[in-house]
Amino acid sequence: MKKNKMWTKDKENCTYYMQEVSEFFAGNRNWGGTHTDQDLADYFKRISDTIAEFEYKHTTKVGRKIQKLMQALEDL
Repeated sequence: MKKNKMWTKDKENCTYYMQEVSEFFAGNRNWGGTHTDQDLADYFKRISDTIAEFEYKHTTKVGRKIQKLMQALEDL
């Protein structure tokens, strides 16, 4: 049960941070500068939504998706 709690906490943190990045690109956050790009805002929102849908019981499938998301973020 402890792993599930850690999974949930980490998933919530990742979702939160992707939402924050989305809000930054939407022009709703000022982290020492302003850069508005609605396409990037939408992109990070979709990533946040994808992460929120991850389920602990499907860790193999989710693991593959996480790898793809990480690669997409690195490419960006």
